[in-house]
Amino acid sequence: MPVQVQFTGQLPHNVAQAQVDSAALKTGYTYQQTELAHFQRYAKPRKKFNMAQIQSPDKTNGLLRSAGISANDAFNTDPDVLAKMLGVDAVIKMNVISK
Repeated sequence: MPVQVQFTGQLPHNVAQAQVDSAALKTGYTYQQTELAHFQRYAKPRKKFNMAQIQSPDKTNGLLRSAGISANDAFNTDPDVLAKMLGVDAVIKMNVISK
């Protein structure tokens, strides 16, 4: 699941753009793990998701890294292209805007 995190609003004066970018990337990875746990919780027997298998964020991110695609590039890539590259049926994207 490609996650794009955007920090808006006024940032402290002593924060470099590289720090903001690093925080956005780490926050995106956290959202990936959180959503995986959420899907797995509802994938228990007798739930509607019991037929779905979710690829781990670690595998997804590893495949993207191997292909030379950054997290931001993945978010902006066509979902059908990503699905083929990742060997999955569907891709979920998430856009997080934080003030």
